[in-house]
Amino acid sequence: MVRRPDLFIVATKNLHRINIVATITPVEITFDPVKNRSNLAKHGVGLAMAAELDWPEVMAYVDARCDYGEVREVGFGVIGERLYCVVFVQRGDAMHVISFRKANKREVASYVAEA
Repeated sequence: MVRRPDLFIVATKNLHRINIVATITPVEITFDPVKNRSNLAKHGVGLAMAAELDWPEVMAYVDARCDYGEVREVGFGVIGERLYCVVFVQRGDAMHVISFRKANKREVASYVAEA
């Protein structure tokens, strides 16, 4: 840069800027407190832990084995380095969690094959 009181000359290079914008919208998680205690006793994890899932990345399918009165889904998502299975229904903007547990070996193998 050359400085004169009346003139500034700046040498520049062509630069390209890439702006990546990600909007993170938290997912509201709801669950039955009684079911939470049952899930914790049976599976060793509480239903609130489902809030840690990256919900847009959850691989889910509709559980059509029974008529539950609402669309029940079974999903698989990763927290840390562990795959979890979550059973949930969408109620408005919230995910109502019915069950949450560590995925078994068969489910992990299926998830890896699909991903």
